[in-house]
Amino acid sequence: MAKKKKKQNSAKQIKNKTVPNPLRQQEEAVRRVYHSYMKDVGKRRAENQRFYGGVDYDSIRVKRRISATAATMEEFKSKFRAVCPSVPEGFDFETDWIEANATPRLAYDMEEEFKAGLLGATIWMLDVIRDHGSIQEIAELLPDQIDPVEVGMPNVWDPCHSEEMLLGMLSVLQNRNTDCVGIRSAEKKTGSPKNRYYLDGYTVENLHRQDVPSRSTFEKILSFIPQADIDRAVRAYMDKYWDITQRYYKSRMIYAREETKIHAGIERYNSDVDRAAQSLTQTSDSIRSLLQVEKPVIPSMMNGLPPMLPQGQMNAAVTTASRYQDLIHTARRLQEEKEELDEQWDEIGDKISELWCDSSSFLFKPREWITEQYGEAIADIWEGIEIEDPYAMCFAFLYLIDRGFDYPYLYYPGVTLFSMTMDTLPWCRTSYHGEAEGVWDHFAPDINDFVPGAVQTELPKRIKVPELESWNRMQYLDQYEDELGYQEKVSLAQVMYEMTGCIMPRNLKRYYPALPDLDTYGITGKKALHPLIYCMNLLGEGKYRSRKLPSMEWEPEEQPEEEQNDVQTESLEDLKARIALLQSENSRLKQTVYEADRELREVKKNHAAQEQKEALDRQELADLRELVFHLQEDVYEGESSADSILFPYHNFQRIVVFGGHDSWAREIKPRLPDVRFIDKSMVPNAELIRRADIVWIQSNAISHAYYYKILDETRKYSIPVRYFSYASALKCAEQLAQQDMQEAQK
Repeated sequence: MAKKKKKQNSAKQIKNKTVPNPLRQQEEAVRRVYHSYMKDVGKRRAENQRFYGGVDYDSIRVKRRISATAATMEEFKSKFRAVCPSVPEGFDFETDWIEANATPRLAYDMEEEFKAGLLGATIWMLDVIRDHGSIQEIAELLPDQIDPVEVGMPNVWDPCHSEEMLLGMLSVLQNRNTDCVGIRSAEKKTGSPKNRYYLDGYTVENLHRQDVPSRSTFEKILSFIPQADIDRAVRAYMDKYWDITQRYYKSRMIYAREETKIHAGIERYNSDVDRAAQSLTQTSDSIRSLLQVEKPVIPSMMNGLPPMLPQGQMNAAVTTASRYQDLIHTARRLQEEKEELDEQWDEIGDKISELWCDSSSFLFKPREWITEQYGEAIADIWEGIEIEDPYAMCFAFLYLIDRGFDYPYLYYPGVTLFSMTMDTLPWCRTSYHGEAEGVWDHFAPDINDFVPGAVQTELPKRIKVPELESWNRMQYLDQYEDELGYQEKVSLAQVMYEMTGCIMPRNLKRYYPALPDLDTYGITGKKALHPLIYCMNLLGEGKYRSRKLPSMEWEPEEQPEEEQNDVQTESLEDLKARIALLQSENSRLKQTVYEADRELREVKKNHAAQEQKEALDRQELADLRELVFHLQEDVYEGESSADSILFPYHNFQRIVVFGGHDSWAREIKPRLPDVRFIDKSMVPNAELIRRADIVWIQSNAISHAYYYKILDETRKYSIPVRYFSYASALKCAEQLAQQDMQEAQK
């Protein structure tokens, strides 16, 4: 009797059956794109560690970015459909969104090195805590001894919080994870930013919320901020996050429609090619049949037709050969169409890649620039983009990163919003250069004697000096009547004191010498100037007010018992006299030490400034020698290109370029999109030069007068000057990029 076949377990069958998992497939698609970029970026690691560490393409950060992109895909797809209900045929949202977020961008921690966004979060937290009356409690949690150099806080003066409070809170935020343990040792060496204040390894791998002193201090301070304020800041951040994302979708649809047109042209081309190829084959077969030859016939063979063919067959062969020749011309025309379509497709791809990078600068770029680069439609889409409260944005970003949200790991909207926020902060546009020339200079320019309050009075004739209202004029009437019906007139200064307890500065004209600088920004007219001049006077006087070290209460040192007995015999009056004398001497010594220290700081400052100037002069002389050598030897044109530099190159420094022919400028600008090229017809702008980190000069198309004006401004603000050593736009772009990377690695 045959054995019965055992019935297989149906559950086991289902278990072993491979069922497609859409989420897993989606994550795999995301992973393929990121790993492709990871491989490309990794090739540059050995030659440029700074670049490698600055785009967050190491293994643990890529893993976190992949998971965030895959996890939020459906959410963003629904947002996309709501904003763009009509999508051009052939556009694949998922592929485009993955590419937008995977394209290498300057990472958060690299931007933090240049722009100190954590200071914005510091100020927001202190403001909220102070407004809720808990500032004294958190003051006790801040570290006592802080090295300002190690913290690296920008040179700012905040009328709301002391420098000690700002440094203390900033230090807490920077070091909130320093005591954490358990991270892989290799991760501690990953990346080239000096400090990982946002995406440190503990945060990325969600190992940062440990019970250690640094975290405990951070969490305690955070607990003083009401959750309602935190939620409000996060909502503002996410509203702006979605606003940027929607503007991108709308911009992307413009290019998607162009892609559809090009794709339709490619379809027509393919159809024409198929028909031409079929006709060409048929014609070749006809010629071969007429001539009774086995091999295909080309038109050049028509001159050698066999003479024994009948006349009719001869005419048919000639006609067919002519049609063959027409088809050859058609093939050539189709090849030209193909090349043109390929060029259009590449241009669209380049524009989309540029949009991913450039949109973060749309906040401060003039509309004319956006229109020139991207057209009116995209300029309209990005019109009106603003960051209303950058301090709240800085905190919200830090909070979302710290709490493990996915949104910051989507680098298109995340880095774009982060960059816009940083560019809105007061200290991120340019560094503070110290006391304004002519404003805080208390010495007359033509004599050496001290003249209190002396300021520059000669201004350019085009500058209109505002008539500031007298704060002491009794011209406002108190509407309150006393019992006798009397009313009193008051001044603005009296109202200011009554409301705030503060008195106005006496010299309200101190900032008149700054009017030419304000004019370069287009700040003119009474409505614009009056509030700004008043604010500048108030804040300027607050920052530079005269100070004297307070006298410290004298605390007698412990004395031996026999000396104490002697002291007890002295009268109370004698003791008071001794204390007063010692306190006076102590104050005098402290004041002497303070003045000596101030003089020493001034000497060091002047010495450092002189050293910097000499270093700049030496570098400029070396560049000029190299330029002269190249011009004499004519060696630059034959040099090979640096293959390690990928264009377009996005520089780390703020760079301004003067000089160069128009043809040279047209060729070099696309390679260096972030560099500011100044047209030779423009007058050198002092404010533009002052904001630059470095100025480059192309000397082959620049007048002597123009050149010396540039040098005067750069030396005034100690801005380094470099010279292009080549006539070739490509070599100049490579020279600038190499020098910029070297500076970034310092």
